[in-house]
Amino acid sequence: MDRTYKLFRGVPTDGYNYDPFVALADFSNILNACIFYDRVVFIDNGQLADDINNAMNLDEVFVPLSLGHDRWSPLARTLNSHYQWALHYFDYSTWKNAGWLTWLEEFWRHLLPGINFPEHSVTNFESRLSYNASPMRESWIDVICRVPQSLDAWVVGNRTADDWIDGKIRPLDTKKIILDNDIRALAYDRLAQTLDAMVGKESGFFTRYVGRCLRSPLQLARAKDADVRLTSSPPLEKWLLDEWVSKYPANQKLDQAVRLPFWAGAIFARCRGDAHALPEEIAKCRRQATKFQQRRAVLGISPL
Repeated sequence: MDRTYKLFRGVPTDGYNYDPFVALADFSNILNACIFYDRVVFIDNGQLADDINNAMNLDEVFVPLSLGHDRWSPLARTLNSHYQWALHYFDYSTWKNAGWLTWLEEFWRHLLPGINFPEHSVTNFESRLSYNASPMRESWIDVICRVPQSLDAWVVGNRTADDWIDGKIRPLDTKKIILDNDIRALAYDRLAQTLDAMVGKESGFFTRYVGRCLRSPLQLARAKDADVRLTSSPPLEKWLLDEWVSKYPANQKLDQAVRLPFWAGAIFARCRGDAHALPEEIAKCRRQATKFQQRRAVLGISPL
């Protein structure tokens, strides 16, 4: 969220120039959340919620969950327990050779062809990322509150001499990228399920996790597993996207072209290249989706 806001405002992001395609994909996810959902909740201790609401011309759509300075607050303990659950669930699934890990590898290969898919065991998380279950290590703080260790895989420029071997750029550690994003995605996905249970179906609201593009393989694998078990239906915006793609398929001669989600493409088209028009168009699109949001419960769409 922080990097997306800085890119939106044109603010330098810690001296790095991020991959523009990943940046656009992440921004599309933010648009998805603020258009199709009533509130966007994220973990933040600063003023980011107010800043991004003002920047996007929205009224209290982005809501922060503040950890404060107490590492043993109820929220902190909740986040720690979800990280612990995710770590052990990966380890158990690896030990049981669970089928959903096969789908996880499949979706990662769609995103990064030719990768060596890593084992998702506790041992491997510790050896590659130093994440473990020790309460003294407090790995959950790294996973929930700190910049991903895999971040350098998606920056352009600012390479040091250590990044070059025999005149060529050093290969990316894709195993670290996969493990880091998967543990974060699973912990957040589980947290969304917990919040959804707390809200309760009788309230008419539900909660789901909207992750950045590098979290999509884990979410897709979990969704496929849920679909096989007949315990869930796809998110409503996913169904809408599939319908648009079926009606307007990509040109076969441009099958490698980057395709933005239809809601992002529509907003960018309405801006006509004017960056200053973006906040107004986001707010307008959200207003137009109000009735759509209200009828979500009637349509019977459930979260992952």
